[in-house]
Formats: sequence, C-alpha cells, structure tokens
Amino acid sequence: MFIVLEGNRRLAALLVLYRTKIVGDPDFVDIRATPEQLARLAELPCCLIESRKAVHRFLGFRHIGGIKTWSAEAKARYLLQAVDRSAAERTDDAFRQAARRVGSNTQEVRNSYIAIRLLTYARDEFGIDTDICPA
Repeated sequence: MFIVLEGNRRLAALLVLYRTKIVGDPDFVDIRATPEQLARLAELPCCLIESRKAVHRFLGFRHIGGIKTWSAEAKARYLLQAVDRSAAERTDDAFRQAARRVGSNTQEVRNSYIAIRLLTYARDEFGIDTDICPA
C-alpha cells in the first residue's frame, strides 16, 4: 500500500479520467480521455520514500517557505510537530531550528506554534469548537 504525500489532486484527476472503481463514472465530469491520451498517462514519474520522516523537511520547506503555501492552520500544525521534534532533540532553540528547516523566521514559527497550542488548549480544556469550517 502506498500513501500519496504530494500530487494528490493529480492522482484524483487520473482516477476520474480512468473511471476507476474508486471513483466510478462521475456524472460531474463531461471530459472523456481518448485511448491515446490515457496511454500517455499510463506511467507517471514518482518518488517512493521509505517513511514520512524522510520527506518531512522537504514538505515543510515547500509549503511554508516555498512556492506551494499551505493554509495558516496547516502551517501551524506542521510547525507544531517541527518545534516539538526539535525540542525532543534538545536543541538550543527549537523555534529557530524549525524556522531554518522550513525557510521561515523564528518569530513566524513561534506565533504559529502559540496559536495552534492555544486552539488545542481551548478545545481540550474548555470544549470549545475550534474547527475553522465546522461541518
């Protein structure tokens, strides 16, 4: 079994084009790929990574300091893990280390970390609904 870490929208588009069992025959898509087009998409380049940890730094750099930015909440959740990981490694300044790993600055990392910790605390201690988009 594989987990797609990057390119999930491309994979979803391919599943729709191929009308796979996962997607079926979606009625919201009027596009039908020709056999020639599907043949060109039969093999796509990918990188198989042994663990999430091996790609963790790349994802953080790409989505926080790079060109494909995440939402503020997604950044904060990632930075929470990065800071906690640096603290567990007993580095001198976990915020600075996390910032260096993702191409950000220490203050931005600290602010995101504090914000997500406050949301978590409000949810856990007071039962406050902290979902940005409640269902």
